[in-house]
Amino acid sequence: MRNSTFTLCLVLLATSLASAQVRGRRALTHDDYDGWKSLSGTRLSEDGRWVAVTVRPAVGDAELIVRATSGDTIYRHPRGTGARFTSDGRWVVFTISPSRADTLAYEKGKLAKASSSSSRSSRSSRGPRAPDASNRDGEEKPTSSLGIMNLVDGGVTVIDRVKGFRVPEEGPAFVVYHLLEKPKSDKKKDDDEKKDEEKPDRPKRRGGGGKKTPDYLKDGTPLVLHDLADGSETRVEGVVSYGISRKKGICWFACNSKKDDEKVTRGLFAVVLGSGRRTTLVEGAASYGGFATDREVTRLAFVSDRRDRETKKATSDLYAWNLGDEPAKRIVSHVDTEGFPEGRSVAPARGSGSSGRSSRRGGRRGGGGGGSGLSFSRDGSVLMFGAAELPKPELPKLLDEEKVTLDLWHWKDPLLQPMQAKQGRSRSLKCVWHFGEDRMTVVSTKDTDQVAFLTPSGSHALVHDAVPYAQTVSWDGRYSDAYVVDIASGERTRVVTELRGRGTSSPDGRTLAFFRDNQWFAVDVSSGETVCLTKDLKVPFHREDDDRPEPAGAHGIAGWTEDGRILLNDRFDVWVMGRDGSKPRRVTDGWGRAKKTRLRYTRLDPEERFVPTEKTLMFAATNQETMASGYYTDSVDGAYGPNKVVMLDKRFGSLTKAKKADRCVYTLTTFAECGDLWTSGMDLAAPKRLTDINPQQKNVRWGKSELVRWHNADGIELKGFLVKPDGFDPKKKYPMMVYFYEKTSSGLHNYVRPSAGTSPNAAYYVSNGYLWFQPDIVYQEGYPGESCLKCVVSGVQHLMDQGFVDEEHVGAAGHSWGGYQTAYLITKTNIFAAVESGAPVSNMTSAYGGIRWSSGMSRAFQYEKTQSRIGGSLWEYPLRYLENSPIFSADKVRTPVLILHNDQDGAVPWYQGIEFFCALRRLGREAYMFNYVGDAHGIRRTAAKNDWVRRMQQYFDHHLKGAPAPEWMKEGVAYADREREKHRFNKPKHAVWPKKEKPAAAGSTSSGGSSKQR
Repeated sequence: MRNSTFTLCLVLLATSLASAQVRGRRALTHDDYDGWKSLSGTRLSEDGRWVAVTVRPAVGDAELIVRATSGDTIYRHPRGTGARFTSDGRWVVFTISPSRADTLAYEKGKLAKASSSSSRSSRSSRGPRAPDASNRDGEEKPTSSLGIMNLVDGGVTVIDRVKGFRVPEEGPAFVVYHLLEKPKSDKKKDDDEKKDEEKPDRPKRRGGGGKKTPDYLKDGTPLVLHDLADGSETRVEGVVSYGISRKKGICWFACNSKKDDEKVTRGLFAVVLGSGRRTTLVEGAASYGGFATDREVTRLAFVSDRRDRETKKATSDLYAWNLGDEPAKRIVSHVDTEGFPEGRSVAPARGSGSSGRSSRRGGRRGGGGGGSGLSFSRDGSVLMFGAAELPKPELPKLLDEEKVTLDLWHWKDPLLQPMQAKQGRSRSLKCVWHFGEDRMTVVSTKDTDQVAFLTPSGSHALVHDAVPYAQTVSWDGRYSDAYVVDIASGERTRVVTELRGRGTSSPDGRTLAFFRDNQWFAVDVSSGETVCLTKDLKVPFHREDDDRPEPAGAHGIAGWTEDGRILLNDRFDVWVMGRDGSKPRRVTDGWGRAKKTRLRYTRLDPEERFVPTEKTLMFAATNQETMASGYYTDSVDGAYGPNKVVMLDKRFGSLTKAKKADRCVYTLTTFAECGDLWTSGMDLAAPKRLTDINPQQKNVRWGKSELVRWHNADGIELKGFLVKPDGFDPKKKYPMMVYFYEKTSSGLHNYVRPSAGTSPNAAYYVSNGYLWFQPDIVYQEGYPGESCLKCVVSGVQHLMDQGFVDEEHVGAAGHSWGGYQTAYLITKTNIFAAVESGAPVSNMTSAYGGIRWSSGMSRAFQYEKTQSRIGGSLWEYPLRYLENSPIFSADKVRTPVLILHNDQDGAVPWYQGIEFFCALRRLGREAYMFNYVGDAHGIRRTAAKNDWVRRMQQYFDHHLKGAPAPEWMKEGVAYADREREKHRFNKPKHAVWPKKEKPAAAGSTSSGGSSKQR
């Protein structure tokens, strides 16, 4: 009895201490969002001794942290981003962004100047006005700098006015950086600003910006090649674009000056870093782009308009440079290359194609070259490029009275007109150049063909032709025919017909694998023989839990072995079998299925082509019942089953392994752990925490998530998760927020960063005393609304039965598909006290025939085959469309509803929100609709997000906590007062107010001049 009493006292003491700790912490506020930090740009040095990561607040200046993975050495630098280690691990190079204070000052200065200029313009008839000191030339726009940190002592060399840099991935310790142009003089600046004021406003082109200025019409700026080992520098004047190879430290750069300048030699050049020798690739001003190297960096390919850049619509040619030769050679031109497709020229690079990115495209099948489509075969003997249509002659200018603006929609069009407009005309026929034979062949027959090298030698290519099935994308899915093309002759052999998705080739190019009818198939490329790999296996390889009315997808391919075997995933395990389906067996011995734990091979070497067969491999593990995650080891041909390395009730981020050491870094999260960076050996033992990015969270009330299980009315077992606030007392009743989409229980251990966004923030609501519930939804084809109703309401009732939910104060929210489901629910149940419905489809009959304007696609596919799950067309199942549409049951709504639908929504037409709001208004129901003018499907602009989350919180606090209703809920906001109301509601921090008008001098006349007639 004494022991029991002692134990009870300990429990009470612990409970009392925990309660005291909770009472000492405060709730989150919306003002906390700006300072909440996250990690980005994590880099691990090749030797594993150092890690660099940027810690970035939502608003404000980032900080670069560079720290040793063993020991306590840590270096910091304000505003550092984009860190790169040199391959020898002695330096880290990074961008130093302008401070937020300087950027704000500059922007406010511009705003003040614009306001002043506008005032002067409106009062120009009043006569001259004294200069305003506040309108003097402001500071130049803040620019980025370059930081070079010596890891011996953490010392940083700062170089101002740098617009970009590159560090070779392999090779000498160099940094190549590109300087900005010098600031204009005050006089020049004044002249330019006057010219800008005189220019009328013109509407921007669709897609932003006008026609790009060719490189040969630009003035280049200095490029500096800095040797980090000895500190020496080589400065090249007039560089407009540049790049660095992945291997061997080859730097190429294009130079130009609009006016003759003795310091600038126009053309394209290359330097082997450390040698100092400059090689001239092409002489003269031109546009150069689309750079790509072969895998071993023995050859550089690019496109240029050097031959006819003087023409109004210059065409491009293809060039190649063999390292060590001088100059580069023009190898393909539509003018004189035999076999070049008539009416076409070499496809130009989109953009410069040479912005300094280290070229990693050599040898990658399907690789690009800065948009020009340049890609080498793995052995470098064949180069793929595009042939685009020649520029068409310009049309004559017309008077407005003769202009006809027309889009003709034809029933035989492969793609709808809006979809054609989105895709533009950037495609091209794919061709190849054979270096050993100095000739070209055409690989594709249509501009829309998807082409990739199939074999390492480039002897064959894989082509997917989607044109025969192009229309079906509007109501079904994407299909194509797969062909194998003999590169030497151009001969095509069709190997798969009407393939949904894409085929995957083995690294040796001998086998093409594809998924159809819930089975994996393999095609022998040489013979064309097709075999089913999985027909005799007793486990499903399709996503059997996918409840959409379309063919289920596969769990994927884990890789190929060097001896030609393929590794396939089922839901839980990994299998290996011959390319003909022979000798199938589980690599993971069925352990995953037995333990309901998904095991997935983790490739730690990004350059790996084949899955090693004898080596111990790492497998990421996630228990599908508990959502615990971790890692196991196993081997393809080993005798033992999976061996546990670590499993935690947390979410592991992906492992990043050092290239030359057994050292890795990763993140760990729970609802209460924000994803700090950890490091360990590859055994994942004794992990060391490297960051503590949000120490302020210790002072804030938070919560803990737990898995919830229940059955719906159909007897189906369901999962979800519930987050309880700190200090949770099961004897009390709490208001509850319910948020849903489809299946979200896998997010049990996700950290939710406090932030303003389109949807309510779980961290904020839990910190402020709400329960937060996210139930999974399983669907019955044809009845998505009813399916949601059965799952969500049964989950809410299950929690109500526990006694800690305030039954009268439960709210719900969802966006997009979740927004539709929220709208549907309130036509069938009054269990919710208030809901928020974001971008909802309210009328499936009108939405079915609409367009997703962001992609130009018909919306029909969504209803027939994918998320909406109706399972057929409007005329096949008219009642399903009516029954699942909230608009037709709007008279049943008794729940207050807050609707968010923006007028530039490219996914769900905003008239869907309007239809629902107008119906509720007509019925006299409490409803509010928010349109953040010009915003998209989700709110993008920070100011709009901040406004929305505050109003949404006020709305829910009023209905779920009894807080007073804000003015906008009581009276609305008149259209004429909308701007002033925003200022009152959320006072801006950085407003620039207009100067007060001085009273007019006595006897002055009005702006209309003297009243005396002359």
